[in-house]
Amino acid sequence: MKKSNVIRRRIVQAVGFLFNFLLPWILYRVSVSHVGETNALILSAAAPAAWSLIELVRSRRVNLWSMLVLSGIAFGLTAMLVGGSPKLLLFRESLFTGLSGLALVVSGLLGRPLLYWVIVAMLRSAVDPGSTANPEHSRNRLASVIERLESVADEPWFIRTMTVSTIFVGLVGVGETVSRGILIYTLPSDKVLLLLPVVRYSAAALIFAWAVLYVRPSARRAERDVAAADNGPIAEMQRGAG
Repeated sequence: MKKSNVIRRRIVQAVGFLFNFLLPWILYRVSVSHVGETNALILSAAAPAAWSLIELVRSRRVNLWSMLVLSGIAFGLTAMLVGGSPKLLLFRESLFTGLSGLALVVSGLLGRPLLYWVIVAMLRSAVDPGSTANPEHSRNRLASVIERLESVADEPWFIRTMTVSTIFVGLVGVGETVSRGILIYTLPSDKVLLLLPVVRYSAAALIFAWAVLYVRPSARRAERDVAAADNGPIAEMQRGAG
């Protein structure tokens, strides 16, 4: 990857961090004494909503994170209009995360792991020719990943790995929702706005660790088993010839 592309990506990540995590807290702290807690929380939600819209315009595609943020904000604002509390507004994204996690757990227990389809959908969105978020060489690499996933989709080891991973990721989502709920209903709103990103990053770190410690070794073991099975007859012939 070119150095300019790396720098550009780092800048985008830094701006995204500012809009999603720092600006909501700053907006709340600056406005709460003037407009009250409810309106201050609505203002704090404007920053991540604005970033999601910027990302939508920049990449010309809707990703799952943007959908989650925008749907959560819409739910929270609707709840406020019908008389919901400020705590419910803070809980907006958590509800969707928890419901999504529960759906993943149920699908895994039923042997229909949704995680596979979520991953494929995200990858297909990233390789969409109409998207400008990824350069052509990155889209080609992601397209090869999709082909690889589809080629092993019916393999028993892959189904087992996806099933276990779907349940794990779902439990992480449910756990994140419970953790966020405890923070929201036990701490002041300004502290909650600072701590919620910590919970979100912790959940993401758990999923990343799972991918490294479980999914990747499972794939490597499967590759070794396939290689051993393919080399078995050759080895037998060589031993017989000797």
